[in-house]
Amino acid sequence: MEFLTYAAINRMYGKDMNAENAAESAANTFMQNFHLEDTYFIPKIYDGQDISASVDGIIDKANVLKDYYLPEFNAVAFKSATERDEALLTNKMKSQMQTNGQWRNTPDGEGLVFGIVLANGSFAPVINEKGEELAFKFNDTTYTVPGTSENFDMNLKYNEDVENVYAMGGAIKVDLEPVAVKDKTFNEESFSKYIKTVENDKLISGNVKAFRHKSPEGGLDTVGFGHKLTAEEQKTNTVYGYDLSTITKDNVLEISNDILRQDLEKAEKILINVHGDKFNNLDNRRKQMLIDMQFNVRNFKNKNVFPLFKKALFAGDEEGMKKEYKRFFKSNGKTKSLARNEFFKKYFLDK
Repeated sequence: MEFLTYAAINRMYGKDMNAENAAESAANTFMQNFHLEDTYFIPKIYDGQDISASVDGIIDKANVLKDYYLPEFNAVAFKSATERDEALLTNKMKSQMQTNGQWRNTPDGEGLVFGIVLANGSFAPVINEKGEELAFKFNDTTYTVPGTSENFDMNLKYNEDVENVYAMGGAIKVDLEPVAVKDKTFNEESFSKYIKTVENDKLISGNVKAFRHKSPEGGLDTVGFGHKLTAEEQKTNTVYGYDLSTITKDNVLEISNDILRQDLEKAEKILINVHGDKFNNLDNRRKQMLIDMQFNVRNFKNKNVFPLFKKALFAGDEEGMKKEYKRFFKSNGKTKSLARNEFFKKYFLDK
């Protein structure tokens, strides 16, 4: 804005140009020298060199880091005047980075820095335990997550319409097959509500007594919305860093919702790793069917678990899915149908 104001005033001073024409001229000059994104801009000339051919690569790098590699940066949570639970603050921070995170220009204008837009509209860069910002310069041609030694994969494209990818130097054109969008399918509100209903409807109202209960199929307890404790979690009494002994009526829903979010995200990642583009290219309804199964069915990723249902689902065979979706469990030596089968049928198959 300062650049545009200065340029507009400079054009008006001593010249026969009104404010509107001066502003338009200044804007045109800016666009000739910079590429403008929603929250930042990229100079086409950097350190005396033309980097206009690298603009797409810089944008891709910023998007891949934001969409796929924020957890690797290990950002520390902002301090809170009211909250003392470090695990809760950390998980809130992760959520805020996904929903309110943005790239902005660094103060020196030489690169981009990632941060969170706070409730008051201010921008706060995130930092890791070493006090380093998640930032990179425009001429940085490395593929390393800032603040770490971990390399990232630039083939994880955020836009399936991209046909040509250029190396950061802009000199090499790489032809890639379009990669499907990695949707946050598990976060869809109606799907999340469905999962909460079939897993623990008594908890939806915030009933803290419903948080932990015996698992119907036996074994270790289940907490929140369908999270069955592992042996390690049972031993430490923690789940994703949450101390289960600190659950109260004031935080039970917030913590339960976040545990579910992380469980469903983990389920989706497993499905992507196992099925790749076969999963990525599905519509949301069939993706959510698989996420539900992966979350709830033991060893679902194995080929011999629900093979006919998987075959029908990937083939788009509606009748086949209706024949093979039911889940069963044994109780006192008897095989019984899960109550959730009716919910599954109504939510997914009766549409």
